[in-house]
Amino acid sequence: MEIKLNNNIILNFKKTTTILNPIDPPLNNDYTTPFLYNNKQIEFSFDRYFFKKHSVEIDWQFIADFLEKTIANLDELINESHAILFPLQSIIFKGEFDQKEGKFELSTIQLIKCFYISNEMTYYIFQLTFDNEYTFDPYYSYRVEFIHSYGRTTLIGAKREEH
Repeated sequence: MEIKLNNNIILNFKKTTTILNPIDPPLNNDYTTPFLYNNKQIEFSFDRYFFKKHSVEIDWQFIADFLEKTIANLDELINESHAILFPLQSIIFKGEFDQKEGKFELSTIQLIKCFYISNEMTYYIFQLTFDNEYTFDPYYSYRVEFIHSYGRTTLIGAKREEH
């Protein structure tokens, strides 16, 4: 599927499927697309099944609107993320790190949940994944979740996960 954003960015979505065992159903059916932001490639993805489980077809206009709004506010979202990631990392390592030793680099935006009532979307949750370029923590990435509801986007959590 191809969509064009208002800023003339054309995104070509590819469907990927994750299967752990050939006899099991797929874990997900993600649609993914890369795009450039500040000369860095960022991956966007979503699982089509969160539309399907609500008996709704993929709303490509919503996907385009979501991406336009998210990209327009990405610097602010990254700054909000950093504001929670540095303290989180300090808690994990009990203050034994220096922010100058590395950085968090945005790698992925993932739409993770959409909630519907009577075929109307009421809110959605998305996450930003940051690759961790700290030499003392190389096997982990950090994720920050946001919820968008009633016209507001609010940070709701952060976590550290193995790659």
